[in-house]
Amino acid sequence: MYDFNALFFYKFQFLLELLVAESLFCFHLKRRNKFILRFILSLIGVVGVTFAIPIASYNPFYMSFIFILIFIATIGFVAICFDESFINCIYCCIAGYLVQHIAFSAYQCFMVATLIDGGKSLDMYGSGASINAVVDFISFYIYIVFYIIVYILGYILFGRKIKKQKDFYITNLWLFILVILVLSSAVLLNSIMVDKYEAKTDQVALVVSFIYGIISCLLMLILQLQLKDAKNTQKELEIVQTLWKSDKEHYELAKENIDIINIKCHDLKQQISAIRHGGNFDAQDLKDIEQSVMIYGSMIKTGNDALDVVLTEKSLTCSKNNIVLTYIVDGEKLNFMSTSNIYSLFGNAIDNAIEYLLKINSDKRFIRLYAKNVNNMISIHIENYFEGNIEYNNGLPKTTKKDVGFHGYGTLSMKKIVESYNGEMFIKTKSNLFIVDILLPIPKNSEK
Repeated sequence: MYDFNALFFYKFQFLLELLVAESLFCFHLKRRNKFILRFILSLIGVVGVTFAIPIASYNPFYMSFIFILIFIATIGFVAICFDESFINCIYCCIAGYLVQHIAFSAYQCFMVATLIDGGKSLDMYGSGASINAVVDFISFYIYIVFYIIVYILGYILFGRKIKKQKDFYITNLWLFILVILVLSSAVLLNSIMVDKYEAKTDQVALVVSFIYGIISCLLMLILQLQLKDAKNTQKELEIVQTLWKSDKEHYELAKENIDIINIKCHDLKQQISAIRHGGNFDAQDLKDIEQSVMIYGSMIKTGNDALDVVLTEKSLTCSKNNIVLTYIVDGEKLNFMSTSNIYSLFGNAIDNAIEYLLKINSDKRFIRLYAKNVNNMISIHIENYFEGNIEYNNGLPKTTKKDVGFHGYGTLSMKKIVESYNGEMFIKTKSNLFIVDILLPIPKNSEK
């Protein structure tokens, strides 16, 4: 049960390889309080589990079972040390195991293909290998070089993309199971091949099995990374959809307010008519009439109801904050767009400008908006005064706010809306101007 042979000691070598590989993906994760103490205690625990697993059989299925048990123990190790959800810990551990298996397969493939050590690199699985065989059969420096190269590449290509963020795990259960099955099959296949074949007599078959291990694990790593990116994209879409819903509700509220203004203006006409017929008004009545006239002066008519609402609302905000909003817009050309999309697109653009302009001197606060038909395309140009530099991510400005929350998704929402109409959006800074240019094709069957 506890024969101190090569396979017994290889368990600890495998544990070390696995922990180092998993650290490539856990390095940037958020650590729990008292991390050092947790690390030491959990390390003692996982070493104890590895020691306790007996070598009850040299059957390839049992040997694969040993490696899987050690792997499961390392998941607990990671979960104890890092403040991440359990599924995130599994994600990182699977990625680490894939890298470790790629390194193992690459090293063994080279050793079997070249027979530098006469095929002794596979002797660790045999019951007859001595304790010293762990050192004797390994061309130590080749082993070190292969693992270092694979681990460095694993970190550069995959590991460093795991940041301190939530929800990067696999959400598709079937794909998650697929990754586990492919990894398990690669481990089992190698165990069977190593147990049944000899390096000198079955060189080709062994090399092919190791190449399969490399390719299959590499594909699973790529799949995991794509699933993480897909999850991030899904999260972005959920946030954008939430913003769209909020914009739609905001539009309805703004439209209701403007309807109230129209009612107020109708009452104003009645008051003016009463004055014309000799009615008496005190100072307060005249003040109310003056305010109503000022409100009505802010009403904007572009030919598109949704655009009228958003521009009227934003112009009142600009007027209150000493921001000069000028516009030349042919609103009728935008009638092919939904009201919520128009409100969200123009509302986000102007809100971003207002947010920045409130931080600078009032004499530089201006926003210019132009929307016109150019060769059956709607050309939208929005600019405001701007100083400084902007960092971009995928063509969109990065938010400068510490609490990213919903921040930074305004421009993403705009981009999604533009793309939904097969249009293009460009953002740039030039001559102290922040400029947003949008091109939208006008559908041939659009109605006024």
